[in-house]
Amino acid sequence: MTIINCNDIDVINYITNLWNPYPFNQYNKFNIIKNMINIILNILSYSYYLFVSKESIINNIQNNILNIKKTNIELYYNDHLEKKLFKIKTVTYNDILFVYRYLNSNSYNRINILCEPYNHAHIFPKYKSGDETQPGNFRYLVQHHKYIKILDKIWCHQVITLCNNNLPDKDIFKTNITYSCNNNIINIAINNTTSMQDVVLLDITQAYDSLHWDILENLLLSNLTRKINTLYAYYLVNFYMTLIDNRILFYNNIIIPAHKGIPTGLPSSVIVFTLALEEIIFRWMEQYDFKQYYDFILNIYVDDIYIKIINYSKTDLIINSLIDQLKEYKLFINIKKSKADINLNLDIDQLTPKDLYLGIPFTREVHLYGQIILENFYNKHKIKINWAEIYKILITNTNNKKKRKLVGFLNYKLKPLMLNSNISISKYIYNNFIIK
Repeated sequence: MTIINCNDIDVINYITNLWNPYPFNQYNKFNIIKNMINIILNILSYSYYLFVSKESIINNIQNNILNIKKTNIELYYNDHLEKKLFKIKTVTYNDILFVYRYLNSNSYNRINILCEPYNHAHIFPKYKSGDETQPGNFRYLVQHHKYIKILDKIWCHQVITLCNNNLPDKDIFKTNITYSCNNNIINIAINNTTSMQDVVLLDITQAYDSLHWDILENLLLSNLTRKINTLYAYYLVNFYMTLIDNRILFYNNIIIPAHKGIPTGLPSSVIVFTLALEEIIFRWMEQYDFKQYYDFILNIYVDDIYIKIINYSKTDLIINSLIDQLKEYKLFINIKKSKADINLNLDIDQLTPKDLYLGIPFTREVHLYGQIILENFYNKHKIKINWAEIYKILITNTNNKKKRKLVGFLNYKLKPLMLNSNISISKYIYNNFIIK
C-alpha cells in the first residue's frame, strides 16, 4: 500500500527513525534475575501441562478465545479501519492447536514458534491532517497475523483478570481497559469543557511511538509487581515483550526494524500504554506528595492529559514537574499544542473557547460550536459541507458511507448541546443551524 503524494523512501526513512531509538539500548533479556524467574516459570508451566490433560486445556483455550474474540477494546475516536484491526473473524481448530503449542512451550522456544509467516506484520498509513506530502502527517497502523491477535487478546484477558480490583484509578485514568466500550467518555468530555478556569491541557508528542522498549519493560514490571505476585508479573511482561520483539515489520515489502513504540492494531496497546503511564504518574505523585482533588483534578484518557489546578501555590511545580517526569521516560510534551487558562500565568498558549478536549469544544455558544465542529469534520474527513446539506442527508432514507460518517460524528459532537433535548439530531440541526 502506498501513500498518495508521499515518496516511499521518505516514508521508510521516517518510520525507521520513528521506531529506532538512538543510541539504541535494547533491554537485557538475559540478566541473571530474569533467567532465574524464567526457569521457575518454565518448570511451573511444564508441571501444569504435565498433570492436566491436553483435551481439557484445549477446551479451556477454545472457550476463552470464543469469548474474547467477541469483545473489542474501542476508543471513542476509533474508526472502522482501526476497529477492523482488532477483530478476529474466525477461529479454527488449527488456531487453537497453535495457541496450545505456544502456551505449552518455554519462554525461549516461543521465539521459534513465532516464525514466518506468523510474525509478519504489515504497516500501512492513515492520514491525520496537514500536508499530505509529509510522512509525519500520517499515523502508521500495523496489521498483525491472526495468531498474534489471539495471543495478544489472551494476554489482555490475563492482565485484566489477575489485576482484578487493582486496575488504574478510575478517578484519574478515564480509559476503559476492560472489555466493554467506554460509553462514559462523552460525559467526561462534557464535564471537563464546561469551564476553562484553571484548566491545563497537555499534549504528548507521538505518545505510542515514543516509549523505548527497555523503559516500557521497566514500567510494566514495576506496575504489575505492585498489583500481582512477582512471578506472574514477569510472566506477563515476558509474554508481551516476546510478542512485540519478534515481529518482522514490512512497509511495501521493505523490512522496517523496530525497537521502540507500542504497536497499533493490537487491543493490548491501550492497556500497555495506560499501565506504563499509570506507573509514571504514580511515581510522580508519590515523589511530590501530590493529592488528587486537593492539589488538582487530573484526568487522563490514553495520552490526553487534563489538569484543573486547585492548589494555586503549586501551579508551576505541578506542571513543570509533570513535564520533567514524562521527559525522564522519553515522553515529551508538545508545548505548541498544549493549552492553559491565561490566568494561571504559565508559559503555555492560551486556552480558548475554540479549543477541543476529547473532540468537544470549550464553548456552548451554539453558532460558534456549530462552526467549530464543521471545521473539525472537514479536517477529519476532507468533506466540506454546510448544515443545510447535512440536514438533507440526514432526512433521506439512504444509508451510504457519507451518512454513516455524519451520524457517528454528530451523535458524539452534538451531545453537549442536546443534553436536555428529546428531539432528533436532524430536527435539532434544523431548529438551531438552519432556520435561525
